[in-house]
Amino acid sequence: PLPPSRPAPIPFNAAALRDNMLALRSTLQQLGGLLDRLVNGQGGTCSEFQSYYAGMITIPTYDGIPAEWQGIYNDYLYAADHGVETNSAINDLCVNGRGTLSSFNFGLARSGINESIDRLSPAIEAANALLGQ
Repeated sequence: PLPPSRPAPIPFNAAALRDNMLALRSTLQQLGGLLDRLVNGQGGTCSEFQSYYAGMITIPTYDGIPAEWQGIYNDYLYAADHGVETNSAINDLCVNGRGTLSSFNFGLARSGINESIDRLSPAIEAANALLGQ
């Protein structure tokens, strides 16, 4: 099968962007939990990992971003892209169907997830403020 790809941008919708940011944060949190279970020998599967990984790649993107939303949108994109980049070695293990999760790759992936969440959470708060929530 073809690897997942990011869909074409759609017209900006503030509430939809915020909702997609919340969904991305949940995906990142679920992925972090999966990695923790894997490294602790508690089990997990490549198909579960790859569903989260694909979820980061295929986030909805927007065009016509208003100036007051640009920084928030940039943080959203960063969180997804950074999650993908720092987890790519683990995805490669799954795609190739062999290998083991090294402590280096786990550390890189886990810190990437944490950094993505740390960047995304204040952006969600800023989006909520702009939405009056």
